[in-house]
Amino acid sequence: MTNNDYILFTVPIRAAAAPPTTWRPAIDAHCLAVGGTTEERATLLSAIAADFSAAGWSVQRGDTIEKQREIVTDIWVLMEQRYSQLMSDPSSREMLDPILLVVDEGEALTRAARAEPEARAVTEQLRDLLSLARSAKIHVLLGANTPDMELLSADMRDNLAVRIPVDGATRDHQLMRA
Repeated sequence: MTNNDYILFTVPIRAAAAPPTTWRPAIDAHCLAVGGTTEERATLLSAIAADFSAAGWSVQRGDTIEKQREIVTDIWVLMEQRYSQLMSDPSSREMLDPILLVVDEGEALTRAARAEPEARAVTEQLRDLLSLARSAKIHVLLGANTPDMELLSADMRDNLAVRIPVDGATRDHQLMRA
């Protein structure tokens, strides 16, 4: 994928309960799918991930909480490596391959981190990714049933510009409960 293709890349969002919309990651770096059943959300996230994959993006997604924690950490490490590269050669950004990180069941990931002190770093890594990863061509697609403050802090929410109601969730759901 060329840098121009990356800049122009637009994904159609086909959530049953939401009006048709699109996501352009080069402009709005990260996306949140809110509400619905686990199956509805997983189906939507899979469809979006398939569109990214078909366009030549690397899509990283775990099917268990343990695998998601591992992938979040791996992508965070990659982001740090890319930042080091970009510091020494800013023009190298054009050569970076874009990556989509899919995190489903965000609440379960957060609960697991609270239960295991050594896993708390994962929520900090996710916060860093939402704040910084766009510069390294890394984008996050996050699925959550009820994305309240326990899952997403205000600064994390601010970086999730594209919000999709999976099941016709109210505007409050989309904006996220405080």
